[in-house]
Amino acid sequence: MNNSPFMQGAATQHQAIPTHKVLKNTYLLLSFTLLFSAITAGIAIATDLGHIGGLVCMLLAFVMMFVVNKTADSSKGLVAIFAFTGLMGASIGPMLDNYLAMSNGPQLVLQALGGTALIFFSLSAYVLTTKKRLLFYGRLPDGRANTGCYRQYR
Repeated sequence: MNNSPFMQGAATQHQAIPTHKVLKNTYLLLSFTLLFSAITAGIAIATDLGHIGGLVCMLLAFVMMFVVNKTADSSKGLVAIFAFTGLMGASIGPMLDNYLAMSNGPQLVLQALGGTALIFFSLSAYVLTTKKRLLFYGRLPDGRANTGCYRQYR
């Protein structure tokens, strides 16, 4: 057993390579699903899907959450996640259509899009450069996730 610092540095360098590949693939999948969601939202706006159609798409997306969970470890999981994001994009199409009809609607939608992108990319850059985990931002003081459905009992 050789415990020299040189050998330890080489071991951590080899472990970092698969981590970067997984991170790259995760961001790639996230970008494609967001793009697909934006395309389906645009189609919903162009076809005037309506509020009832948006509600139906949202209910179908809730069903797709269970399908995504069941097919997560197979190739069908990729199709399921794209179906889920497509349905979620189509469900927000009628709401975006209402905002775009306002006098300052396009500016409002683009400001929300730009703000979200700015926050996402700045936090991603921070995490990648400092190698810190930001899990504590979504946690309660006792360690449970803050999801908005917090139970008052244990």
